[in-house]
Amino acid sequence: MVLWPRKKTVTRSAAALQVAVTETSARVILPKELTKSPAKKIAKRRLAAGKLRVAPAVKRRFEGYLQKGRKCWAWKGSHTADGYAQFWLNDAKVVKAHRFAYEIYLRQLSKRERLRNCCGNKQCVSPQCWQPFVMGSRKVLNKAKS
Repeated sequence: MVLWPRKKTVTRSAAALQVAVTETSARVILPKELTKSPAKKIAKRRLAAGKLRVAPAVKRRFEGYLQKGRKCWAWKGSHTADGYAQFWLNDAKVVKAHRFAYEIYLRQLSKRERLRNCCGNKQCVSPQCWQPFVMGSRKVLNKAKS
């Protein structure tokens, strides 16, 4: 019994496979290492689309610059020349504070996604005040559920 005649990488004998025969049909039960689980692929996608994982020390330092209000969170740290909040990440890279807050509290953004401010305050870094959109389109994406 040859299941994969052209694949040379699989070196399993027919004795290693279990055959389950029912009244209506016969099916082959493969060992776990031979089956490709779609659950693993889904878990990878969820991890990629999930929240950004940062060290607790970085998150505490980031939250030290926040002044949380009811809706908007004011930024007490440094700002760019055009007025947006910025944050030094590990003393090596400067990131926009609103994008960093969105990624650590709601979900990660792709390289083509940008954030549009809803409240009109450039210094606000609250994830609820920013909506993601894809570069090159005017369509605003649905906000991620928190």
